[in-house]
Amino acid sequence: MNDPIPLVPQTNSMKKFSVIFDMDGTLVDNNAYHLKAWQAFFKAHGKTLTERHFTKELSGIDSANTIRIMLGNHLSDEAVAAYRDEKEQLYRRLITPHIQPLAGLVPLVQTLTAAGIPLGIATSATWDNIAFTLRKLNLEPYFKVIVDATMVDRGKPDPAIYLMTAAKLAVPPGDCIVFEDSLHGIKSARDAGMKVIALTTSHDPESLRHADEVTDDYTGVNLSQLCKIAQRP
Repeated sequence: MNDPIPLVPQTNSMKKFSVIFDMDGTLVDNNAYHLKAWQAFFKAHGKTLTERHFTKELSGIDSANTIRIMLGNHLSDEAVAAYRDEKEQLYRRLITPHIQPLAGLVPLVQTLTAAGIPLGIATSATWDNIAFTLRKLNLEPYFKVIVDATMVDRGKPDPAIYLMTAAKLAVPPGDCIVFEDSLHGIKSARDAGMKVIALTTSHDPESLRHADEVTDDYTGVNLSQLCKIAQRP
């Protein structure tokens, strides 16, 4: 995907579709900061988390389930919520001096909005992190539909979060294109019947082969290419 992004409005002849973004590793390249925060958090609670374990097993899973996986299913909801807040506050402190949108994201989102294409977010992130990220990246005006893991019974890799996002966008799942970076997220979107463009912020391209397309960032993604992907059976 290397063509410049054209500012072209969606026309009657263009297949109607929506675009759904994951957040962590997709709007912002922040997985290294989540890893550092998780490692510091678990060390404080007597556990060791390796980068390999995080990347292969936990990336894309919501923080409450990550805590239960690492610290035990016996934890009460109140204890999990307190632990989650502790970890996410640490994450926000770590990333604040460094946070920036993934290359090419802002012009792409502006192009899609100008073309009348509905945009949504489907993320395992906490609501505090969602609000923090959108505010810091100046993306708040562009996303009218946001679904987080607390709004569904089963998080990624289950397709529920993407199916709910499509329903709120009033677009059939088969007419949605998803930008994802995690293996759990790709499976979630694919099982929802959506096309998936994978970003290489979390995994090497070979690991992302189950996606429809793979790209390093958004600098080469344009509207005409998304239209072609949307038209695929």
